[in-house]
Amino acid sequence: MGNSSSRNREEDYLKLILLHKGVEASEADIKRIWDYFSTKGSLEVNSVRNMQRLRVDLFMEDAQRICQFDEDILEQIKKHASSLINHPEILWRKLDINKDGHVRWDEFKTLAYDSVLISPFAEIIENYKKRRAGGDSSTNTSHHEPVAP
Repeated sequence: MGNSSSRNREEDYLKLILLHKGVEASEADIKRIWDYFSTKGSLEVNSVRNMQRLRVDLFMEDAQRICQFDEDILEQIKKHASSLINHPEILWRKLDINKDGHVRWDEFKTLAYDSVLISPFAEIIENYKKRRAGGDSSTNTSHHEPVAP
């Protein structure tokens, strides 16, 4: 993909797959993710690092939108995002199950459902929603309450 507008279009499509289809993505969708990041028939460490950055940026934006009224949760999201970006080997280990330094298509197409297509912030968002539903006063802030310094 030499031209940047077609690369941006493809990246936008990948974001749609990740954010809106997630684990409902088809094998063809997963193949598009694969084709975007793979080189010479496999994923290398740098490919997975780039994939992780795209995932974290995208899913973090969504998590921040969902949890925008809870400063503590937003801070958890930021810390988790930083950890994921600074330690892409976590995703690499999930994908490189043969420990051979390469992730091949036949491995990726199955492993993607549990490692790539799921938001790394799903647990934080779920906890936030449970707290909100439970009426936890620490998350139900009113505009009349003083803002902490």
